[in-house]
Amino acid sequence: MNKVNPSDFVTNQTLNEAVDQIVEGMDNMLGEIKELFKSERKYNTETFSTKEDIQDLRADIVGRASKTEFKKLKTKVDNYLPL
Repeated sequence: MNKVNPSDFVTNQTLNEAVDQIVEGMDNMLGEIKELFKSERKYNTETFSTKEDIQDLRADIVGRASKTEFKKLKTKVDNYLPL
């Protein structure tokens, strides 16, 4: 953009140059934002599959008896079948 004396009037040429520079800057910013969203989407996908894995593991653990339930059952078995 050409240097313009502040006391001069804005011409169509200077206005068009300013608009072109602003549009170019916005395009650059939008490109960077798109890249950021791509990496964020990848991260969210990886996190989501990790959450599913954790939920599957919890479901497997829930099917097992708690420690107190195990002790009660072990006591009953030991009463019927002493070692």
